[in-house]
Amino acid sequence: MPSHLSAVLGYGETRGLLLIVVVMAIMIPIVLLMGYFSDRIGAKRVVQGGLAGLVLLSVPSFLLIGNGKVLWVFLGLVILGIFSSSFQGTMPSLLPSLFYTEVRYGALAITYNISASVFGGTTPLVVSWLINWTGDRLIPAYYLVAVSVIGLIVVTKFVKDPSGKALRGSPPAVEEKHEIKEVLQDPEEALWWREEKEQREKERV
Repeated sequence: MPSHLSAVLGYGETRGLLLIVVVMAIMIPIVLLMGYFSDRIGAKRVVQGGLAGLVLLSVPSFLLIGNGKVLWVFLGLVILGIFSSSFQGTMPSLLPSLFYTEVRYGALAITYNISASVFGGTTPLVVSWLINWTGDRLIPAYYLVAVSVIGLIVVTKFVKDPSGKALRGSPPAVEEKHEIKEVLQDPEEALWWREEKEQREKERV
């Protein structure tokens, strides 16, 4: 966004950075709020809401930013910041839940950092090239819509909501005996119990 504001829109570098700093400060309590909502309604739903919001409002947000007037630029940045907060407030709990206990930290570190480098690191270059090639200043909005659609499909189809459940590969935990039946109704938890039972039987033999 700093590159887009200064290089593409000709917005003053200092003024653009100041706006972004203010928006990021506003995002801090919103990130905490998104974390709260993820505990209440599930991290997956919060992420889906953020992705859907970016699909619908990325173009209007960049139209506001492209207006050049401080108030409209600020409003456009705030809209994008709100939806970005939905990821920052949920990803620290959602991403580790995608991996089994035995490989969790290594798998998360490798996949997250490679993807952040490949996609996050190249985005300014790719977007700048597309703007230069097409002459369309809304390219960042289209790019954001496209990756949000991909994210929405992937999260909806492949990601299970971990809220209120034991992490994959971890033993299920219950407080009361009557909760055991509910845990065993979950296919993954039931599989864990069976594997654990078989392992104990092997150890006895």
